[in-house]
Amino acid sequence: MSQPAGAGYQQEWLDEARCLMHVQSSHCIIRLVGLVTTARPMYIVTELASRGSLKDCLRSDDVFAHADMHTLLNICAQVD
Repeated sequence: MSQPAGAGYQQEWLDEARCLMHVQSSHCIIRLVGLVTTARPMYIVTELASRGSLKDCLRSDDVFAHADMHTLLNICAQVD
C-alpha cells in the first residue's frame, strides 16, 4: 500500500521541527516559539524577525558592521 500524497513531506517537516526543538539555545539566530501539528496546514511558530529574512539580513552590510567576530562565527556555525 502506497503512502498518501504529501506523507513524505509531512515526515520531513516533523523531523525538521524535532531538530529545531533540540537546538534551542541562547545563541540561536531565531527562537522557536511553538509548533501547530494538530491541524493542516502545520505551522512552525518563531519569534518576530525584526530585520526580515535571514537571507536579507546576511546580505546587508549593516549586520557585519555591528557584529563582533565571536557573534559572526556563532551565526556561521548555526547555518547549515
